[in-house]
Amino acid sequence: KWDLVVAGFDDLSNLDVMNRIIRLEHGRIAVVNDGQPISGARLAFLAQLGWVADRDVPWLYTRRTEPTASGPVAPEVVPNTLQVRPIETGLVDAETRNTPDDSADADGVPPVVRAHQIVAEFDWGSVNAHLPASMNGLVATGWVGSLVQGTPVDGAGRPIPSFTHSATEFVETHLRSAWRVHVWGDPSVAPWWAGRVNAVRVVTETQGPELTYGPNVTIARIPVGRDYSGSVGIDGPFDVAVLGGEDLDGCAKATLGHVRDTGLVIVENSDRQACAVAIEIFAALGWRRIDFWGLLPGYLFRGCTTVLFKDERYLNPSTTPDAHESSFGPSFAQLTGQ
Repeated sequence: KWDLVVAGFDDLSNLDVMNRIIRLEHGRIAVVNDGQPISGARLAFLAQLGWVADRDVPWLYTRRTEPTASGPVAPEVVPNTLQVRPIETGLVDAETRNTPDDSADADGVPPVVRAHQIVAEFDWGSVNAHLPASMNGLVATGWVGSLVQGTPVDGAGRPIPSFTHSATEFVETHLRSAWRVHVWGDPSVAPWWAGRVNAVRVVTETQGPELTYGPNVTIARIPVGRDYSGSVGIDGPFDVAVLGGEDLDGCAKATLGHVRDTGLVIVENSDRQACAVAIEIFAALGWRRIDFWGLLPGYLFRGCTTVLFKDERYLNPSTTPDAHESSFGPSFAQLTGQ
């Protein structure tokens, strides 16, 4: 029960030191780093554990919730703050709503939907009481939050693309602030792009209330049956094109004339047969591809997101994995300084 722990900046890369910090329940941590605040994965680790920098002394960290002076200090229990919303309005049901299912239960809920409901209602707070949320990949990446909220989100509840998580990590590593992005699909992902690039244009057949996504976002709502794929020419060219809406073949052909050779083309849910022709169109013209398989935000099953490119620099990252910075937070090895 220490009141003050003094650690050198390099000590935060020591697994034993980090394990001791994990067990700290109160007090303060002074990080000796030549008077400079720490940053990167080490800062993210402290923040995830509830330690915040002092406003006047940036190298002094205090637990957000200090225990009272009287009585023994009880171990901190992270409550289950996830509020389960009805999955009937969520991601999974969107795929099954119009699909008759003879195996539905007495309430008319298909087995695949019920399976996701069971997982969503799990007491994730009990898990986090033994394992910090930052180390629980299902929570830190937003997989659990996506399942509960019925829309793809990160660990903080902010919108993310519906790509596999590995594809999102790859794409965000290569984005440039001056880039322009064209998205066919759900406009709810616009804030994720808007915070990373110069301009975002979303073309969607989704009809709904007009929302404000920011000054660098344009939403074009195309009525069903109108020229969906032909809309790409407006305000082009683009550095990134996301194929996630209707008429994939038409969108792929339209993209060829409006995406730069130095850019990226991303195909959502590319394991569907409907995506094969779109991918082959680019392959025939010398575009390379990487298929990113893995879990999709909020789904129990796996999927695939395909990233196409011509520029070989995408095969040669400028940093090694230990220096990778992700919007999903640091990895276990980065957190523990291994």
